[in-house]
Amino acid sequence: MAKIVKAKVRVKVFTDFGYWCLAEIRGLKEGTILEGCYNPQNKAFDFTYNGQDAMLWVNQNAELIGNEKKSMSNIIVTIAVCRDKDIIAEFDTKKEAKRYVKDEGYNNVEYWYLASEVINQNGDVNPACWGRTRQEAIEKLKKSMI
Repeated sequence: MAKIVKAKVRVKVFTDFGYWCLAEIRGLKEGTILEGCYNPQNKAFDFTYNGQDAMLWVNQNAELIGNEKKSMSNIIVTIAVCRDKDIIAEFDTKKEAKRYVKDEGYNNVEYWYLASEVINQNGDVNPACWGRTRQEAIEKLKKSMI
């Protein structure tokens, strides 16, 4: 299920497709700033213009200029222990991961951070963003959530 967020866009044509879609919305011109709802999954921006429901496409005929700040409380970060491009195990802390590697006698392992957004009350998560550091993984996830 896509997470819809309140957002602002500036009408700006990037492609031929965007130009022709914009032409269908009578009176709407480039440079206009609009508020509405943005779906990051398909990049659709829904809004009301002159009393009519309408849609623009981010990076086609709209430029995202702001959205509601997302709470970081629904993001989890775990540590993956990897060897030869395979995940051996996944842990909540690096200390646990290092203890596991030592106990199992593994050599030449890599530690990767996985940041993921919890998307419902059951604890299901969206696909994780990987990073060499915790901060890198979280930053990649934030960018994908916009």
